[in-house]
Amino acid sequence: LATQIQWMLDRGLRPDHIDSHKHFHVVGAFQPMVVELASRFGLRLIRNTCEHRRVKFGSIPPMARLKRRLLLRWGSRAGRKFAEAGMVHPETFFGIEDTLRPDLERALLFLEQCRADSVEWMVHPGYDEAEKNMLTHPRLLDTIRKCGFNLVGFGELLK
Repeated sequence: LATQIQWMLDRGLRPDHIDSHKHFHVVGAFQPMVVELASRFGLRLIRNTCEHRRVKFGSIPPMARLKRRLLLRWGSRAGRKFAEAGMVHPETFFGIEDTLRPDLERALLFLEQCRADSVEWMVHPGYDEAEKNMLTHPRLLDTIRKCGFNLVGFGELLK
């Protein structure tokens, strides 16, 4: 991670948050390193994969459920450690169970029942045409507005 952050800085790019491939930064053994890197590079924002589901969405493949449970456990612990270090992340996360399985009805239900002040929605719109179509669907955009959500980047969380 340090090499990647430095590579960006050397090219005049300023990352606004810390993230990692396959969310390894929330795994306990890596959390102290992530906190140290955040401090060293002055990064206060971080992705936290704590996907709190208070909404029942129907059938979820067993491996997706297991992945969400593990990331919820690790993310809950990581969230506390990151907060102690003065780092900021969205209140909840959406998309672990839905990775590459876009479902407009599930997304609408989540938005309508979500009570969090901030949500990170993990998507891969360049990877899958169906996900891009869902993200630009008029019903989704209308529901986002009706529910009072604002679409912002990570940097807006500090404002």
